[in-house]
Amino acid sequence: MKNIIFKSIAFIIIIIAFLTNYVFIINKVEVEPYKVYVIICNLVICLFITILIHELGHQVMAIILGISSCVFFAYPFLIIKRNNRWDINIHMKHLFQYSGFIIPKVPIIRNFIEYNIVIKKIAISAISGPIVSIIFGMICFVFPINIDLIILIKNICCITSLVIGMYTLFFGDGQMFLLLLKNEKYAMNIFMSFNHYSNNYFSNDYLYVIAKERCEKINFQIIDENVLTEIQIQGNIIENSIIKGNCINNEVVKKNIETFLDVYHKLDIIYEEVICYIHLIIMYLIVIEKDFNSADKLYKYYFLEYENLDNANYLLERTKYFLGYSIPLEKIIYLLENSIEYYISENYINIEKKILNSYYQYK
Repeated sequence: MKNIIFKSIAFIIIIIAFLTNYVFIINKVEVEPYKVYVIICNLVICLFITILIHELGHQVMAIILGISSCVFFAYPFLIIKRNNRWDINIHMKHLFQYSGFIIPKVPIIRNFIEYNIVIKKIAISAISGPIVSIIFGMICFVFPINIDLIILIKNICCITSLVIGMYTLFFGDGQMFLLLLKNEKYAMNIFMSFNHYSNNYFSNDYLYVIAKERCEKINFQIIDENVLTEIQIQGNIIENSIIKGNCINNEVVKKNIETFLDVYHKLDIIYEEVICYIHLIIMYLIVIEKDFNSADKLYKYYFLEYENLDNANYLLERTKYFLGYSIPLEKIIYLLENSIEYYISENYINIEKKILNSYYQYK
């Protein structure tokens, strides 16, 4: 549902930007007989420019604050840092969902003071994108020029940059800035997500110490945004436990798994985050607890009913593989290579293989 909303909003913004430019420019710039064609072409160019400027705002501020990045994406160019060198890829999918983003490289956190400092730096980097977009739009507005086509590009950049800046300030990066500073669980969830793509998945153990301290008993009967955030944090703890082949050693998480197994058949609404959580619980039950029956029961109830959920195909196939269905590993890797996560994590396939191989030790 969220994906549909975000895609719809992005599409509406593009239409508004075009119509606004058409109304304000059509009688001011002489580009006959291809006025509409020229405006559309320039709108596409200016969208790329304004998105690039926005993402550079995040990137430059992160560098100033001493945080490098492992991924930089300004549609359609995806730049990934691999082994101290940058690889440039053309990524044509997910225009409306991922028009641009950066993923900061999370350093190794050794204590709570360092954790708070890095959170604040990431928050400042998040708010810098909208601020830079608004400043760029204002510069385009006041910059004097007399060439018709340059005026067209300047005005389009002005409008689209201001729209992107104001939208992300109130509904995107601005919200992220406030939540990182005010909401400890949201900050932890974002931090762990970024850490997943920073080559520190196995070594940043202090993050999991903090996460375990902040785990709470979940009310699975009422699933709201706070519960979903808690589920994602616990999902990271469970996945880390599976990868390292150790027990979770967190009584709250274990208790929540037991509670979930008791109430899973009573849930009326299912979310993508819950689907991922179910998948991780199935892996945990097999790899750590060796409870195949509970895992199979959980799979048959949920994954068969919600297998058409957005982005659930890969999880469905991997879950089947764990449960002993005749799904080859190559098919799972193929599905992974066709998802966005392959492009933003150089270690993801290796992590998956390690998890999958661990299954054979207990099969």
